[in-house]
Amino acid sequence: MLSLLVLAPFKALAKRLAKRPLVYLTWMRDPTTTMMVNWLDADSHSPDYVLYRRLAAPRGSRWTLARGSRHTFADQKKRFVHHVELQGLQPNTEYVFTIRSQGPTRGGQYFRFRTMPKTLPKHLRFVTGGDMMHDRKRVDAMNKRAAELNPWFALLGGVVAQQIRNLGYTARTHTVMDGEVLQPPLLLLSGLGEVSRIGEVILNPFLGPRLKSGAITTNMPLAHDKPIDFGMQRFCESCNKCARECPSGAITAGPKLMFN
Repeated sequence: MLSLLVLAPFKALAKRLAKRPLVYLTWMRDPTTTMMVNWLDADSHSPDYVLYRRLAAPRGSRWTLARGSRHTFADQKKRFVHHVELQGLQPNTEYVFTIRSQGPTRGGQYFRFRTMPKTLPKHLRFVTGGDMMHDRKRVDAMNKRAAELNPWFALLGGVVAQQIRNLGYTARTHTVMDGEVLQPPLLLLSGLGEVSRIGEVILNPFLGPRLKSGAITTNMPLAHDKPIDFGMQRFCESCNKCARECPSGAITAGPKLMFN
């Protein structure tokens, strides 16, 4: 199952939404038996309908119709977000669905998802990202690549922040496009890695520097983690590989220097 939140540039989006809505999935309750189908379009009169059934259902099986609601998106009068929750689903089961229709249509656009199992597998694949502001071509390529990984779910900053707001707390997603916080110190304080000789890059004990971070600020009460020590400082004192390989010589090989 893949849930994706996709935002495209305002002017270019209106025309494209008229032809093909942007669909993404989220959870509001039990992920093993429910699914929230959401889509973004430019039609204020389109019905808030989702038609669905099990993917393995015999041909000619009955479809189930679910109804939902809509609201204006991000104060833009030409864009609307539709929400329809599917309930009573079977765990670890694939479903097929279509939107804005009371009956199956030949040549219509159909989507698939899989509910979460009651017992999670030992190894769980998921993808992570933030709010997107690319053109549609790049977004579609990104979504295709993410789907090829066959993840159980996608963790997206915009979706998480909206869910926190739905619970009655304030929440804001900070990305490289519009962030108001410095993420390296937050990564360090939250125990996601240590500072290395590279500089402002936080090294994770499992991924090294090959990671992309995102941040959400909120007033929701949370139990936070603490900084970690996995031996990075001692290792950097003797390794010096990044200093030797740096083409411009910007990384020093001497003792650690702290600037505040």
